[in-house]
Amino acid sequence: MATTRRCCRNNNRLTEGVDAVAIITTLTGRGFTIDMYEKLRQGVNWDGEAVDGWLAHAVRWDESDVIHMTNMWVSAEHMQKGFATRLGPVMRKIGIPPPHGEVHETFNLTVFQATDPA
Repeated sequence: MATTRRCCRNNNRLTEGVDAVAIITTLTGRGFTIDMYEKLRQGVNWDGEAVDGWLAHAVRWDESDVIHMTNMWVSAEHMQKGFATRLGPVMRKIGIPPPHGEVHETFNLTVFQATDPA
């Protein structure tokens, strides 16, 4: 059982007052194409309507067309709910093969406020 501790220092106040163990997920998989990703992005509409508790997302494809995603969540509960209610249904509808994933608790997570370089 994980010890709950305040780990989410956040300059943007996304998680102010939340005591949770932040989660980092790393997902990889074959057969998850750029076209599927764009359909997932549109279907979930995470750019227009935030998925509760999803703090950050980065994605790339390697030279073998394997997808690599890293996501940060406020908590495991937020991640599970996000997949159950928003991501999973759209992934199944599109036919995205389930990626291989690892889930890790963070020791510390600091979300920095973006600055304008100009």
